[in-house]
Amino acid sequence: IIDRDGNRAARREISMITALVPPLQTKIVNRAIQVFGAMGLSPDTPLPYLWSWGRALQILDGPDEVHLRAVARSEIKRAQEDRGNNIIPEGYSQSRFVPPIEN
Repeated sequence: IIDRDGNRAARREISMITALVPPLQTKIVNRAIQVFGAMGLSPDTPLPYLWSWGRALQILDGPDEVHLRAVARSEIKRAQEDRGNNIIPEGYSQSRFVPPIEN
């Protein structure tokens, strides 16, 4: 997508990857450490290194909530383009805590 359409076009996908991959990597490495037991924490395996870098990536990339919010806003914007501005179901109103989405 980046090669074809540029960085702005891939913003949603980048936010998805940034929100999902580091926690998943940390979870997988954590399970591997559990399987290895005490050896999983020793320098004899790459697991402590992988876990610490996975955790660091979660912190360096910023809060997951920011990335998930960017994905949600992008999806709402796409839905508005597909269905018009009235995407809130009848009988519901937009939360006063959520700022309106700008086009």
